[in-house]
Amino acid sequence: MINEAKYSPLIQKTAPEMPQAPEADIYERRYQTLPTHLTGMVHDEWALWRNVVVRGAGFPIAWILELAASSCAELADRLRYLEVEVMQASEMASYHIRARQIATNDEQEQRMLSQVLKALKKGRLETIPKLVELEHVRTLRKKLQVCQQEFAQAYELATQQNSHALRQIAEDKQFREAIIWQNRIALHASIAALLRHDPAQRGAEQRRREALVANYIQRYCTKNESIGFFGPLGWASFSSDVDTIAFQPGKALLASRDVYFEGWAIDSLAEVIATDTSVLPYCKPRLLPHVLLEGALLIVPFARPVKLTSRQALILQYCNGKRAAKDIARRVLEESDGQITNEADVYTVLTHLRSMKRITWTLEVPTEGTPRSHPEQRLRAVLAGIEDQQLRQEKLVLLDTLVQARDVVRQAAGDADTLDTAFGHLEETFTALTHKESHRASGRIYAGRTLVYEDCRRDIEMKLGPQFVQALEQPLALLLQSARWFTYETATRYRKAFCQAFADLKAETGKDRINFANFWLWAQPLLFDESAERPIDGVIKDFQERWLYILATLPYERRASYTSKELRPFVQEVFTAPGPGWKDACYHSPDILVRATSTDAISQDDYELILGELHIATNTQQHQAFIEQYPDPDRLISFVVSDIPEPRIVPILSQQRFPATRMRPAFNAAKDIRLVYSADVVPDQSAQVLAISELEITQQGETLVAETKDGQCFDIIEVFAEFLSRIVYKEFNLLPTGRYMPRMTVDRMVIMRETWSFHPTELSFTHEKDAGKRFMLVNSWAQAHHIPRFVFLKVASEFKPTFIDMTSPVYVEAFVKLVRYNQENGQENDLLHLSEMLPEPDQTWLTDNKDHHYSCELRMVAVDMIKNVVIR
Repeated sequence: MINEAKYSPLIQKTAPEMPQAPEADIYERRYQTLPTHLTGMVHDEWALWRNVVVRGAGFPIAWILELAASSCAELADRLRYLEVEVMQASEMASYHIRARQIATNDEQEQRMLSQVLKALKKGRLETIPKLVELEHVRTLRKKLQVCQQEFAQAYELATQQNSHALRQIAEDKQFREAIIWQNRIALHASIAALLRHDPAQRGAEQRRREALVANYIQRYCTKNESIGFFGPLGWASFSSDVDTIAFQPGKALLASRDVYFEGWAIDSLAEVIATDTSVLPYCKPRLLPHVLLEGALLIVPFARPVKLTSRQALILQYCNGKRAAKDIARRVLEESDGQITNEADVYTVLTHLRSMKRITWTLEVPTEGTPRSHPEQRLRAVLAGIEDQQLRQEKLVLLDTLVQARDVVRQAAGDADTLDTAFGHLEETFTALTHKESHRASGRIYAGRTLVYEDCRRDIEMKLGPQFVQALEQPLALLLQSARWFTYETATRYRKAFCQAFADLKAETGKDRINFANFWLWAQPLLFDESAERPIDGVIKDFQERWLYILATLPYERRASYTSKELRPFVQEVFTAPGPGWKDACYHSPDILVRATSTDAISQDDYELILGELHIATNTQQHQAFIEQYPDPDRLISFVVSDIPEPRIVPILSQQRFPATRMRPAFNAAKDIRLVYSADVVPDQSAQVLAISELEITQQGETLVAETKDGQCFDIIEVFAEFLSRIVYKEFNLLPTGRYMPRMTVDRMVIMRETWSFHPTELSFTHEKDAGKRFMLVNSWAQAHHIPRFVFLKVASEFKPTFIDMTSPVYVEAFVKLVRYNQENGQENDLLHLSEMLPEPDQTWLTDNKDHHYSCELRMVAVDMIKNVVIR
């Protein structure tokens, strides 16, 4: 527990003083001993990859402003102001009339004044005498009536303008192409209907279609997503050739684009091919990863060993995913003592073992391998193993048919109408070949829902100079030190929890060595059961408590500014750790946004940095999509080998749980050992592969290790490292969620945006039936809470935040709809969260060659140079 007095914070109230940037040549000499892929920071415990991913929107930020209605919002403000004035004037008039009523002895006048007070309370001044006390009220009410009419007209005009702008956007060929790539069904079912409909008749269905267009626009203009031409990624590099930031847009938005199959599409074709039993002899059977063969016994987790027949045991010893069934049959026939007399006997045993869920025996496409992003080429390599030439050619024709349909899509990229036709042909071809739907997992995010996807590289040249690094490194180093502590503490607590789990299993089984498949089932709740208390929960609590003491702010502060110099002693004291918790935890990936109007403004030192997210214990350049868009993918992987030269044990992730091909990690090198947990993972047999059943957990001293049959040992934390990285990546937050958090800045970096949290039931404006009044009520509510015009809304029902412009009728309605949905369907403790948009739309500096401005962020990789972790 932290001593509050000991760690009482210093709050900086004045603008931070920035040290002078070093000369470029000094900067280079200072870090010349680092590997060439790294650039140094002021603290030699940290370095940065020279490669930086530029994640930017594919549509100009100005598009989002086409849906604004500032004059309407101003009238709403004026109307609210007049309503307050009328209320205050009415209260003052009531006070004076009551005083007059008390002062008079005339009963008739008293009765008249009573009627006046009742009418005034109801706002019905037209039926009462024109008293002097009411003159100001009458004047204000006339102004109010005029303003109400003006606002009603302005709101109606604004909704018409929104409707017109949305129709224009829906007609835009680039927008239509983006929808085709993501959701072709929506294009034909909703957007086409929107364009056919009379714009003068805006019923509920028409408003729903317009809202769909508005939702896509906020994604394509304000989100820095790396997908397709509407989210092309670019590459920048740290260099001493420039001072701060220099970049040159290319002649077009895109330097390259390519189309890739989702893995599930090719797997579906492989399943169809495998239904032809004549293919099975050329398929490679393998034990399921949780099943272990020991002589004539089959070991299954938490079950008695299964006694095998001699025929089964003989055949199973060759079921390792490396031999085709036909080759196994040949080998078995050579070794058999007469129990097996022909290939058919072998296939009968294999069929039985498959039905008992002991093996998988079908045509399988390796989950990873060469080439990385082309599962169709891996299937082609598998089909090449079919010895029967006629059968092989017959199956290759099926694959070629699907690939040719994909190639038509690739050639059509850039032309919405041609692309639509090509997609239709691809979908029809796929369904004809596989008898399956051409879409899956509707509504799921990162689910690889379509047959193919496009990834693109932005056409830019960008360099980040020493002055940029200097503005970044001091505050970032503080965050990185706390991230190191977070991973170290996570490893410490999970080590203890795993030791306890081992002790429990040892007591239950009476064994000193526990099969890892058993241990895996026992340990999963410690990792994934969010309803139970997990070791990570205590780490989060302690971590956030430390930062709360360091960054404590007064309740009324909306802006909290600090210097890294004043915070560093406290960070060093409360976040002391000897190193990262596991090998991959040497990586932390900050997303940095630059708040500036142009690169000229940046060069004139008129900019601010904003920390988007800090992805800890993760190298976010590892995703397949990034690697494929790098000019030399193998070189990118060599950087990881340089940073972590020792072999890692890495899981091959389940395709069911992590279905999107482009999001799968792809930094595994030849030195790394692949660990297979799931039956749907098909390992690349040219790599070093272990099934979880091939490991045993045993205790060495005070820690646990996973040991192979040949004596290789892996620390228990390294075995679970990928899962721990994913947990801390998800759970890492600097501070706990509060009802309100101010904007927090260290030096010139915003480390936390201003945020607000509300329970949906607290927001009553959703009950208002009139859209114009809802607009006014939302804006009134926002002003009361000092919520700015541009915000992002995060609700429990949506995976990603939604952009909201408080001056836009369509986005205010989107806000109301999301709040209402969560009022009706949300869980009791679900809150909705608002965060200020930083940078704002007029503070974006990334441009194309036509000077259109785009939202963007710089995705960096920080490396912890202290890598030796002591086994605890």
